Amino acid sequence: AIALSWMAGELIFRWTALPRIAVYAPWSGTKNEGWLRWVLDEFGVPFTTLRNEGVRAGALDELFDVIVLPSLGGWSLDGGRSPGSVPERYERGLDPEGAIALEEFVRGGGRLVTMQSSATWATELFDLDLVEVTRGEGDFSCPGSVLRAVPGEGPLAAGLDPSVPIFFSRGLAWEVPDDDAFETPLRYAPTRVLYSGFLEGEQVIADRAAWIRAAYGEGCVDLFGFRPQYRSWSA
Repeated sequence: AIALSWMAGELIFRWTALPRIAVYAPWSGTKNEGWLRWVLDEFGVPFTTLRNEGVRAGALDELFDVIVLPSLGGWSLDGGRSPGSVPERYERGLDPEGAIALEEFVRGGGRLVTMQSSATWATELFDLDLVEVTRGEGDFSCPGSVLRAVPGEGPLAAGLDPSVPIFFSRGLAWEVPDDDAFETPLRYAPTRVLYSGFLEGEQVIADRAAWIRAAYGEGCVDLFGFRPQYRSWSA
């Protein structure tokens, strides 16, 4: 099996053969996608850049095993650049047909990896029964700090250190239902969550999910509440 260590050296993909990986790159551009490419290049992991038109074309399972969405808001994923603002080939986003193609890809056995804003978008697309707690009632603020996470259950957490430092900037944390459809490989620490920086309302995210794998059809969706490759910090 081939193991790719990523996310503080410990985000692990385990496959019997190297998967065919695609990294979604919007025409609107995002530094988060650029750092994602840098990390994969640094680890020598081959990947294909996937544009809007490639997603909208569908039949993604014929080309890829894994598709990674950098942190992008739903408005950017769905709409992209507005017509008339750029040359025609750079207009639009995924549009309905692109979102449908991704749903079909996962339902048919593919793996979609999402992070922060794109995880919120995926939660809605796949109608996942998750409660995101940082936007709820109570005071919570973490504009950019190093937090402590701890391994959860399941084989995805194998090999992780007892405490895993992650960079968190306006990220997400979830309350996960007791359902076999969800795995939680990584949680925010149950106590002493802050390593360095500023954190208000620690109790809001303490012991909540930081990384979830959700089964969907024959495939799965990985949702990270933070950006694992933030400015290559985890590399």
